[in-house]
Amino acid sequence: MATLLLAGVCAGGGAQAQITNNAAPYALAPEWVDDRGPLPGGRWAESLVLPGAAAWEEDTAARARLLYALHNDGFANVALTPLPGGVALHLSDTWRRSPLRALSRASRIALAYLPLSTRTLEIRLDIQDMAGPSYRYDNLPELRRYFSGDSTDAALAKTIHIAHENIQKAQELPDPDYLDRITGQYADMPAARAQAARQPRESVRSAREAAWFGARGGGVWLQPYASLYQGAPGGGRGYDAGLKLAGQLRVAPGWWLQGALGLSAVQDLPRRGDTATAGLARVRSGLADYGSPRARVDSALIHRYWQAGPRWYFRASAGWYEAMYGGIGAQALYVSPSRNWTFDVAADRVRLRERAGLGFESASHNTALLSAHYRPAWAERLTLTARAGRFLAGDLGARAEIAYTLPAGVEVGAWYARSQDRDAYGRAANHGLFMRVPLSLLLGGAGSVSQATLQFSRWPGDAAQMLDQPADLARTLRSVLRTPAREDDLGDFADLPPGGLP
Repeated sequence: MATLLLAGVCAGGGAQAQITNNAAPYALAPEWVDDRGPLPGGRWAESLVLPGAAAWEEDTAARARLLYALHNDGFANVALTPLPGGVALHLSDTWRRSPLRALSRASRIALAYLPLSTRTLEIRLDIQDMAGPSYRYDNLPELRRYFSGDSTDAALAKTIHIAHENIQKAQELPDPDYLDRITGQYADMPAARAQAARQPRESVRSAREAAWFGARGGGVWLQPYASLYQGAPGGGRGYDAGLKLAGQLRVAPGWWLQGALGLSAVQDLPRRGDTATAGLARVRSGLADYGSPRARVDSALIHRYWQAGPRWYFRASAGWYEAMYGGIGAQALYVSPSRNWTFDVAADRVRLRERAGLGFESASHNTALLSAHYRPAWAERLTLTARAGRFLAGDLGARAEIAYTLPAGVEVGAWYARSQDRDAYGRAANHGLFMRVPLSLLLGGAGSVSQATLQFSRWPGDAAQMLDQPADLARTLRSVLRTPAREDDLGDFADLPPGGLP
């Protein structure tokens, strides 16, 4: 049985952790790394006796340690399933912006608790209870060498097999262990066994209760925003900047609540003085009427997510979509085998919300759009999108978008939309620019889903206008479906600041 020893070796000015077994020792993260490790207490390595294969299967506490460590690092809905010669981890991550970073931290945690005899480790990153790609390691020694700094992206990438989960295969696996289920047994252990598991019974109970929100995939995050419009009424410009507090909560498998509260800090949204009735219905030109009150409920929705196959994803939604509209809708999305192409169709029936209050106006609108998203193999950070169909005012048209994600996580893009009809003010087209900046880049710390949104566009007319859909499947799944396009490009999988290990 191998022992993982945390040794403070003062060589080269930094402490190092070593693993002792029949293989050569290797170094883990030095103390100068400016980030918290994935293990409890922010550690990068554990000092414990790893169980043998038989003990792992028989000892609930051994598996409880792994589940607890994963939840402690922010993962949710973690399921641990035995495989021949290894284990499968199915988990979701709602606050890291990079799926590769989440995969890296889950892999580090698993290596710290699994028996050294484990031959296979499979990790599937789920989102909203929908299965994302499954990453299978068949060479765990190579993974350990990579984390020690003794291997390269190219060498590790050759040992990672990426595939979409087969729903029938998942149903045939043995029943998985979940934190709530396993800690129920764990809390009833004798004190001696609980101490041997290195987590007191009281700590597990309190952690399980305190982490109820996060362990079920819930979370809250800040979304600063700023919008600048040109060509506002009177020939001037309009602007609106403020802060949104967004959140989501898993209420049952596949069922999610999502909402956002908005607070406008500075605002100048001129109102049109005319009452033109010709042309398209007024679906966006009345934006200024929704500028007050400054504090508002931007959205409040319930979603149902599910899958019909390895590459088919579905969503149904009901509630307040945005500050101006609410209603019901559905979306279906298909991911091509190459993962470079994604197609979706979305249909919604909505009503204009009351300017003050929680009700709706009488007029309703139907919209349906078919979209195609393309990520070139030679530029995996670039996404091209084309949409066509029925827009919010009932007009037919098309929209083109281009977005590029910088290595630091900043997304910049532009869009152009055109309708076959003109609105009451003679406009048939609109265009704009946008930028999304992760708050972690501005404030420091680990990458998270919190981001600031900046946009610049023409004053909204009524032609070629879309709903602001907070649960768009293409955007929800974009990051988890984004996989390396080249074998030597694992992005931030190393989970270390720029420069990495020496």
